[in-house]
Amino acid sequence: MKVTLFAVDDSDEYLDSLCQIFKPYADQYDLIKTFSALEDEDGVEEMIDEIHRLKPDIVLMDISFVIKNRPDDFGIELTQRVIKRVPEQKVIMLSGDNLNTNLEQLRKIRRSFRVGAIAYLRKNTPLTWFEAIKETTQGHLFIPPDISRVILQCFSDGNTFKLKEREIEVLHLLSLDNNLREVAKLMDIGYDGVNFHVGNAKVKLGVTTLQGLVAKAMRQGVL
Repeated sequence: MKVTLFAVDDSDEYLDSLCQIFKPYADQYDLIKTFSALEDEDGVEEMIDEIHRLKPDIVLMDISFVIKNRPDDFGIELTQRVIKRVPEQKVIMLSGDNLNTNLEQLRKIRRSFRVGAIAYLRKNTPLTWFEAIKETTQGHLFIPPDISRVILQCFSDGNTFKLKEREIEVLHLLSLDNNLREVAKLMDIGYDGVNFHVGNAKVKLGVTTLQGLVAKAMRQGVL
């Protein structure tokens, strides 16, 4: 079964390039709709109505969607409004900014996860998208490992749940798509030790599953 995609970007040229990116994989992916720049917000509800009607597997959302008299991260607000209307909708955020030197962009990424985005990808690395799309269609949170590390290094706030350093380390390694045994090996501790940290973190964040644990840690700014 094909994965259906709905792309939102303020550049018609970039939307055209998206069509070309997925064209060789037409047997796997169907870019069913694109939505481009607006002069004002009049078309936003129309876009959300289309997403509600078409029910794509994934919405590809430009994090820096430009619209008159609105901030340059309007894509985050759009994501929030889409998920409010269609709670089950999976949204992947796309950005072309350089994260290594842009703390503001890192903040945007964290805010994106907090409003409900399930993944973040760079526009200039489309070959990495297919793994992310596979993960997100299965309901898994996805963020490239190098970006996750940068976020972890740059921010120490958000730990309102009083997680211990080892608990945060476990969450970070889980967010990089390691399983529990791999986390134990990387931390050089026993499997039971990892389970102990995970159990404590679940209690503190009020979740019951590993997926929910990592997702909530991302959205609450712990990671």
